[in-house]
Amino acid sequence: MPDQLLAPASTSEIHKASLAQPLCTALQIALYNAYSALGVMPSSVVGHSSGEIAAAYAAGYLTMADAITIAYYRGFVMKNNKRDGGMAAVGLGAHDVSKFLRKGEVVLACENSPSSSTISGDRETLIEMLAKIQKDQPDVLARPLKVDMAYHSHHMTSLGKEYIQLLEEAGIPKPHLQRRGAATKLFSSVTAELVAEDATLGAKYWGQNLTSPVRFSSAVTCLLSDLSSTTTPSLLEIGPHSTLAGPLRQILSSLAVACEYVPSLTRGNDGQESFLSSIGHLFKLSYPLQLNAMFPNGRSVAGLPPYPWDHSSTALWSESRISRAWRHRSYATHCLLGNRIPESSSTEPVWRHILRLEDEPWLADHKIQSDVVFPFAAYASMVGEAVRQLTGGAQGMGYQIRRPTVYAAMLVPIEAELEVVTTFKRHMLTDEVESEWWEYSIASLSGNVWTRHCDGQVKPTKNDERPRNPAWQAMEQLPRSFPKLRRYNAMA
Repeated sequence: MPDQLLAPASTSEIHKASLAQPLCTALQIALYNAYSALGVMPSSVVGHSSGEIAAAYAAGYLTMADAITIAYYRGFVMKNNKRDGGMAAVGLGAHDVSKFLRKGEVVLACENSPSSSTISGDRETLIEMLAKIQKDQPDVLARPLKVDMAYHSHHMTSLGKEYIQLLEEAGIPKPHLQRRGAATKLFSSVTAELVAEDATLGAKYWGQNLTSPVRFSSAVTCLLSDLSSTTTPSLLEIGPHSTLAGPLRQILSSLAVACEYVPSLTRGNDGQESFLSSIGHLFKLSYPLQLNAMFPNGRSVAGLPPYPWDHSSTALWSESRISRAWRHRSYATHCLLGNRIPESSSTEPVWRHILRLEDEPWLADHKIQSDVVFPFAAYASMVGEAVRQLTGGAQGMGYQIRRPTVYAAMLVPIEAELEVVTTFKRHMLTDEVESEWWEYSIASLSGNVWTRHCDGQVKPTKNDERPRNPAWQAMEQLPRSFPKLRRYNAMA
């Protein structure tokens, strides 16, 4: 296992189910044990798909050996899969996506959130269904996943029977298991209910976990409703990546619940740094950590002087202009423009945004071959929002752009993040006279290289203003029509 985890991407076989399943569970168990040693004990746990194995271990329903055995056989039986299947992510809830499904061919595999689902089934039918979804609802995310099996579908029925038989022969679970962490509740993503304290999660349950839809959204909703309304919950995701950050954000938003989210690891980042960062995040949330486990040879330093504190002062701290401007900013984060940087001046304001495809999945539909290209209309939206914020205008106010120039396409990374900076300054008529126009420039940082993508001029318009260019009023009738769908298919 260590060899596969450390092998380069070109030679690693970690993507194979026979390795991925036990490796992922082993990593989750190791992370849980590390948090447990620091005194981090969950009040409730829920797992997504095979993640429920580690969740059951955390709640004390399985021993470590049983959990690894269940994960190993889950990957082992996949070797016998002979059907051509696949899975796809769809930006619709379970109810909305159901009208596109075909019983016995493509089914609902995962109920991720109220606005996100995973479908699974026959590959050929799945591709047809994705095309239909994109045709009926072009703004909805619909993309295939990089898997060669149809988990949580009818493709798993025969494998599920073999899986149950192997687990029964292995004696899963061990009889008379004394539950560890009996105070931790387990919410099942198979039944979307609280698992009874005296329940036995036997071979049939794990067979259901493989073949049944993952009711993650319902299980998380049930978990949150069980918590006290007087506390702000914290969700710690234990796994190799912050995969569930998006679905959890959508679930919390639909329930109007405030919650802190902490990932244990993040793909592409150093594992030790990510883990320590999560510990620091929990410390900031005032979680009672037992840090002596991290520093077994450390000791406390006594005899330090007490901190002086002047209680007569009404100002408890000295706050800089930048901190005050950030706390009292007038506008929420814009999904493309981001936030205005408080360090910038009012004469040359600057906005900064960290663009992630998982936050704005609709951008993935604007592709040229395999590249996700930031659309030109998005540049126009960004400068329009910037002008609105500068003038204090209402939502939907008009604005006019002139001399827009695009220098280089902005390629949005699929998994990484992209820093985007938008700068404004007044267009000068003379050395001392300003015009009503603003000059703008949009650039991004990739690695250590800045790239200028677009610049031009923009100004706010009044409701009675109309474009003066007569070409905008009526378009010339061209002699040959060209189907739009054919053009997009050729560019895709």
